[in-house]
Amino acid sequence: MRHILRFTVVAVAAALAGLLPGAAAAAPAVSGADDQVWNAATAPPSYTITGTAPGATVAWQLQRRRGPVYVAVSGRAGEGASPLTVTLAGAPEGELRLVARQTAPNDPGRTQRTFTLDTTPPVVTVRRPTAGAVYEPGAAVAADYACQGAVSCSGTVPSGAPVDTSSPGPREFVVTAADVAGNVATERLEYRVGGTPAPPPAGTAGGPAPPSAPIRLAPAGPGAEGAEPRPRVERAGRLRPAPGVAVTTRRPLLRWTRVPGARLYNVQVYRVRDGGVTKVLSRFPATNRLRVPGGVLDWGGRYIWRVWPRVGGRYTAQPHGVTWFEVRRPVRLTPAQLLVNQRISQAALRRTAAVEAWLDAGLVAGDLRDGGLGRADFGAGVALAGAGEPIGGGLASPRPVVVPAAVAARAPRLRVSARQLLVNQRISQAAVRRANALARRLGGGLTGGDLRAGAVTPSKLAPGLAAAAAGPGPAPAPSVTAVAAPVRRPGAGVRMTDRQVLVNQRISQAAVRRANGLVDLVGGGLTGAAFRDGSITAASLAGTG
Repeated sequence: MRHILRFTVVAVAAALAGLLPGAAAAAPAVSGADDQVWNAATAPPSYTITGTAPGATVAWQLQRRRGPVYVAVSGRAGEGASPLTVTLAGAPEGELRLVARQTAPNDPGRTQRTFTLDTTPPVVTVRRPTAGAVYEPGAAVAADYACQGAVSCSGTVPSGAPVDTSSPGPREFVVTAADVAGNVATERLEYRVGGTPAPPPAGTAGGPAPPSAPIRLAPAGPGAEGAEPRPRVERAGRLRPAPGVAVTTRRPLLRWTRVPGARLYNVQVYRVRDGGVTKVLSRFPATNRLRVPGGVLDWGGRYIWRVWPRVGGRYTAQPHGVTWFEVRRPVRLTPAQLLVNQRISQAALRRTAAVEAWLDAGLVAGDLRDGGLGRADFGAGVALAGAGEPIGGGLASPRPVVVPAAVAARAPRLRVSARQLLVNQRISQAAVRRANALARRLGGGLTGGDLRAGAVTPSKLAPGLAAAAAGPGPAPAPSVTAVAAPVRRPGAGVRMTDRQVLVNQRISQAAVRRANGLVDLVGGGLTGAAFRDGSITAASLAGTG
């Protein structure tokens, strides 16, 4: 019996010759050289991928270094005819890697180009001389400045050296810093020796310039796919609105605790968008409150704001506080709002249904990341040669998730009632439950039955791993989306209030965010983390279908 089984395994191994690494075609070429640094003057990074033959199809993916490994950057992948120029506008900063391959059958060859993107300039802080200050002729004033994140920092005179107060008249003091990436920051200020105070620097809306300091962002957090990052707060208890409050006006009143001796404040407001910040307002009130003027804030926006007090003719070294808020349209219990909430929930259901249909159609090779499957993912009938650990940032070219458009129809007339509120809430809760069920399925619940025959090509195996032989065996059943049953509490109801409408809307929006997260997940390609251990059989290996 052992001789028969051995013969069968050897025969299957021969049939799987296409799975074993062989003389693959040459990998595509990528322009440039490794370890190039792109800064604010040279960004965005741009590379040209050239295949081994004119018109060959090449695919690429951008990956970001996280600790010892590289992980795929969501939404940063594509393919096209050679030669293909890839311009990475809006790419995240840090250590990056562009991975390219040619989409020829059984061709695991790939080329990678490592580089660094750093467009953030160093921070220059000038404490003395003070912008707009007036010094007596011959006064002893020592320069005091510093540069953060810089490899060079030079001023009109070295820090600690006396500034020029030799004769009456206006003076300019300049500090220039450069970082290792070549980004340059320059801080210019004017002071005067004798006479009247100098006019405020241009562009400061009637006030002197506060210190330069970066705005820091934190990740959006688990379960917040598609959301903007959360700003880091500093001494936020001194400022109102409180951190994360959603104001329902585009002209909120910003307030902060008084600072003894401060006769002037600088209030700065920044819009958070696409993972970065843009200054939208800078004002210099003399009191501890400011009403944001019209036309500055947008509905649905997330904003950071901070306050710099000016005490004793100079700004404090640190802001008085930093916090953030969001601007949301006020929600009212109206038929129109009920319809809006219902449509948000329906959009979430359409997205989750599209992801489920994508899965149920069967996974193909392009849906899997290169190098993402390891030994633990395969059943006993598949013999593997070599050693290697699966990687999480391999290249993939998944099928698109096709979300059907909403059916064009005459808008129904919804009646404001407790029953309609409850109906809306149950639709949104159903969308959340289905999204959660799909997340569980994609979080380790898939089986080899979810793969089409031949979906596992050599490039999908962990680096150093190869399929040496495979024995016959039945294909496992595909996974299913197990949606939890709704919990119905006896006597449960809803109140007919604006607050309840807002609650319903937030449940609906959470469902959309989770559905969008699922679309992003499958759009980045799947790895062995999505499959049950030991569930992939020979039926899924290329060359055995």
